[in-house]
Amino acid sequence: MLFGLVALASAAFGGDAEKCDTVVGELVPNAHVARELADVIIRGRQTPEERSRYVLHVEPDGETGWFVFQGPPNGSPDAKGNVTVTAGGGGLGIRIDKCNGEMSNVYYQR
Repeated sequence: MLFGLVALASAAFGGDAEKCDTVVGELVPNAHVARELADVIIRGRQTPEERSRYVLHVEPDGETGWFVFQGPPNGSPDAKGNVTVTAGGGGLGIRIDKCNGEMSNVYYQR
C-alpha cells in the first residue's frame, strides 16, 4: 500500500523518468513527498506528545536522495536578536532515495 501511495504522489508531483529505472520516474521527486513518507514512519514509532517536541526538516542528499530528520525548534530571538540553536535532541533521521523510495541510515540523534 505504501508503494501505491508513493507512486501516486510521484505521478502527481512529476517524478523524473529519465533519472530513474522506474515506470513513473522518481518516486520521491520533492521535499513534500519525502516529508510525508518520513512522517508515516515517525507516526508509527512515536506518540503525538513525542512528535510535538520536534520540527521535521527535509534537505537534499546529493542528487539521489532526501535527508529527513527531526530536530528541536529554534528558540525565539532574545532582546538583542540572538537565537539559541540546539543540536541533536533525540529525534529520528532517515535517508530516502528519490528513485525508489528506499529508506536507509535510520537513526535517533543524540
